[in-house]
Amino acid sequence: MTRLERSYRRLMLAYPAAYRRRHASEIVTTLLEMSPPARRRPPAGDAWHLIRAGLRQRFRLPARRPLAWAGALLVTLVLGAFGAAAGSWAAEQTYAALPSAAGFAAVSGPVAGGHLDPPARDRTPHAVTSWWGTADAPGWTPSAARAQLERTGWAPTAVRALPDGAAYGPGERLSPVTRTAFDGTRDGLHVRVFGNTTAGHSLVEVIMWPEANGSRWPLTAGGALIGLLTGWPLAASLAYRLRRAPAGRARLAAGLIGSALAACAVPALACYANLGLMVRTAGTGDLPTTVHSAFTAGPFETWGWGWMVPQLTVAGLALGLAGAAVARRAGGEEPAAGPALERG
Repeated sequence: MTRLERSYRRLMLAYPAAYRRRHASEIVTTLLEMSPPARRRPPAGDAWHLIRAGLRQRFRLPARRPLAWAGALLVTLVLGAFGAAAGSWAAEQTYAALPSAAGFAAVSGPVAGGHLDPPARDRTPHAVTSWWGTADAPGWTPSAARAQLERTGWAPTAVRALPDGAAYGPGERLSPVTRTAFDGTRDGLHVRVFGNTTAGHSLVEVIMWPEANGSRWPLTAGGALIGLLTGWPLAASLAYRLRRAPAGRARLAAGLIGSALAACAVPALACYANLGLMVRTAGTGDLPTTVHSAFTAGPFETWGWGWMVPQLTVAGLALGLAGAAVARRAGGEEPAAGPALERG
């Protein structure tokens, strides 16, 4: 095999495998016959033409098959959502690690200035994992708490006043509540301290979470893009396999794949909802929203059961793999068109 032939065959990798099996030798032979004897590498025009034609072939769907178009759209959207979740998960692995419960208590206890209740490790279907703890602290003041946080190496913000509230005090009478908050950052971690003070007594809340870094948006967007670009050619490949399959096997595979898409619809919707929340809360300084937290065990928003999103995801993946296996056994892909060598 000459260097020129090897180059042409590498360019043929842009085409689907079944198309290459049927037409690669014919296309490469024709291109070699059209090339001058001294040529060592393909002209740029030939290279770009093969790449473009190969990609078109991968994205082409069977003609006059509206269900194939609908299925391809759904597969693309689902894989785009799962790709965004995978990218979001990869980004979170680069965030600072949360300390242990004892490490959190070591920071929050002195700042709260009172007896700290056992902290809770909180993971919602929308944001990163965080620590949360409360303390009853007579005589607590936000300025002293801020100074204590600064002495331990944190960079605190100014104390800010929050809208006042009301609570029942001694004798079950409503007492005004002064509410304040301030934040602190250190080593990629974020602490937020809330104070609720009434009649010389304070309830202090401390929350700690890892800050998002520069990998958050590139990895999330990159994962979504990979998922979207993978979904359509995958659906096209399955559509051609089902087109060649016996009717019974094609119906079985289509039913399994359709059931998989139905099961994955809610998890995909949850991922897109979190992606929208990421956009809306960007730059607010609150807990970083993540796409993959949608798969956390717990009801998403106010609907569904606790394990709804993870359970439907597992069911959808199992049905999808079963449908793909049936389609694979049904037969090879059918090429959408014969070889085309026209240039320009």
